[in-house]
Amino acid sequence: MRAVDAETALARARAALAAAAQRLAAAGAAPEQLVRTIPARRALGVIPRRETFRRIGEAYLDGPAALAAEHAPLVLREVDGAATVLVRWMPSAADAALRPLDAYLAERLDLALGTVAAARAESEHP
Repeated sequence: MRAVDAETALARARAALAAAAQRLAAAGAAPEQLVRTIPARRALGVIPRRETFRRIGEAYLDGPAALAAEHAPLVLREVDGAATVLVRWMPSAADAALRPLDAYLAERLDLALGTVAAARAESEHP
């Protein structure tokens, strides 16, 4: 995979993600957060602490080398001779189940915007 193709694919993916985020924000949807689970433990060896979560961000690492080696939600693969950002929509899915980012975003936006509109309509007409 050529580096220029990979950078172009990533630029397109960033633009598509930014446009999706803008549409969701304009509709009043709150962004989902990425968190790391902090297991239950004992502070100072005796004080019990419950399991908690620590916010780690709202996005994925997007370097070409990292995405090309990735087995995570966003991956960079060569499709029909061009570098393409794909989505692994289910963690256990094989590479054969990867979907193009544009198609995945369009589907998810339709679902999310429909949910936001339904919630707004319900709150306006109890």
